[in-house]
Amino acid sequence: MRKYTLDKNDSREILGRTVYRIKRISDGLIGGWLQSEGNLSHTGNCFAYDDCVVMEDAFVTDHAEIRGNVLMKDFARIGGCARAEGEINICGNTVIRDKVQISGRGRIDRNVKIFGKAHITDKFYITDFAWIADYAMISGHSYIGGKSKIFGQAKVHESAITDSMVYGYSRVKNRIQCKRKVGKITILNVERENDERQTA
Repeated sequence: MRKYTLDKNDSREILGRTVYRIKRISDGLIGGWLQSEGNLSHTGNCFAYDDCVVMEDAFVTDHAEIRGNVLMKDFARIGGCARAEGEINICGNTVIRDKVQISGRGRIDRNVKIFGKAHITDKFYITDFAWIADYAMISGHSYIGGKSKIFGQAKVHESAITDSMVYGYSRVKNRIQCKRKVGKITILNVERENDERQTA
């Protein structure tokens, strides 16, 4: 059963692609913008609200919701009961699922995986092969990159992390961690601090 329609008379150009306003059939709600019906599943309760844009091969499925001005493109996926709201670009091969909550302003790209009940908010850039799971929380103005893994009930606030593992009940605040430069930020290593916290 079809859940929504594309209004071919209400279109706009985004990054060289034509996207169309959608309308939910059940209640007439005007939603966001899709390039095609291949961007939003007709099953489940998933929906693109407000001025969200889903284009190229990006896909919203299951009961996921995107709200505000979320832009999804490339091969990005959001599913399960995940929710993204705000000024957020989700692109590359990013996969977001389960009960993840993302809000604020930021970018998630490349091969990022976010699942479980992770919560990401405020201003952020998450990239490369970063992996965020369980009850992890990312807040403040934070950068997560490289092959970093943030999981358990770990919390990262106002920090830049690359190629590091933060887990358990670890708290990382106002830190620059790993051996790499991110913009003007030089990063040191988090794993030693993590070990100290675990044995303290």
